[in-house]
Amino acid sequence: MRSSEEKTRYWQEMVTAQETSGLSTPQFCQGQGLVLSQFYYWRQRLRGGASQKTAASSSVAPLPEFLKLGLPSERETGISSLEIRLDLGAGCTLTIRRG
Repeated sequence: MRSSEEKTRYWQEMVTAQETSGLSTPQFCQGQGLVLSQFYYWRQRLRGGASQKTAASSSVAPLPEFLKLGLPSERETGISSLEIRLDLGAGCTLTIRRG
């Protein structure tokens, strides 16, 4: 099993190689024998790490973790019920109902 640093270095090399290859991501992964979802995961992880460092060092105020969203009242809309469904993947759905 590779160390965390070795994995990170390996995937950074793969991401860089794909970007300079001129191939689409699926074509590159197929040619290298890589699992496409793993490639996407590592690419996002590597990019996310870079953007977090940049955001932390900039003077821009961070966004709040949660935003309060107001919903119009039943009086304003004339609708007595409301349902919000969020598909979480793998067959899981979160449903929130009002009314």
